[in-house]
Amino acid sequence: MKSILILLLPLCFSTGLAEGNWQTQTSGNAVRIAYTKDIQASGFPSFTAAVESSAKTGDVSRLTSIDITVLMAVDKELDKEIKALLQHGWPDELKAAQRSTGNMHNPALRPIYKPFLQCLLQTSLMKEIEGALNQHGLKLEPVFIEKFSFVDRDGFRPFWGFAYLQVEPSRSKLP
Repeated sequence: MKSILILLLPLCFSTGLAEGNWQTQTSGNAVRIAYTKDIQASGFPSFTAAVESSAKTGDVSRLTSIDITVLMAVDKELDKEIKALLQHGWPDELKAAQRSTGNMHNPALRPIYKPFLQCLLQTSLMKEIEGALNQHGLKLEPVFIEKFSFVDRDGFRPFWGFAYLQVEPSRSKLP
């Protein structure tokens, strides 16, 4: 069974992004979709639009990764959505993590790691990604985050990290 790796780097994403766009990038036989703040470059206003464009060219089956590094560090709506979900289910762990220095080695982040993953998967961005992939016979597998931490950006302190999602063909689309 063929696996496709979606690389979701610093995760902070949402559908209401003011600047930037989604771009498809080809390298050899692989296609990657990446969010960039380069508004001068041509791209797509949403992840779904980028996937649909790849489908029209026949490239969606070669999709190997999704890069949201830039999104994670700048998207306040995604961060707000994740923190609201954490506040509902894990308020003490969230509070302890927010009071900490937030570096990746801080023990206060350990108890919030798995709940963060659960909350991330419930966000509107992940639902959009799953929906777009499902339309093309693909499904998401569990996420893993490397270097999980907070990043400080001009008074904005989102969760940050390198996140990896594996994508596999949906069972309903297998021969």
